[in-house]
Amino acid sequence: MKIAIGLCLIFLSACVSQSAVLVNPQGKSIVCRNSGWGWIGAPVAMSNQSECIKKAKAAGYMDVAAVSPEQPETKPTKPAHERPF
Repeated sequence: MKIAIGLCLIFLSACVSQSAVLVNPQGKSIVCRNSGWGWIGAPVAMSNQSECIKKAKAAGYMDVAAVSPEQPETKPTKPAHERPF
């Protein structure tokens, strides 16, 4: 019985903390940061993070990792598995 209660507590105490920096072609940046815990808080935080990134990308922002200093314009790059060798 103690093991079952312990397992339930582990599954109910899940946590998530996510952060993403996005930048637009003018160089302005925004940070999407969300965290939550528990069986309700963690999924809500993940959903809020996805929604924040989605809205930022719709407004012209993109992941900082996709932008290099040599680019005069910021353009998303293809994932590695889609690039030619």
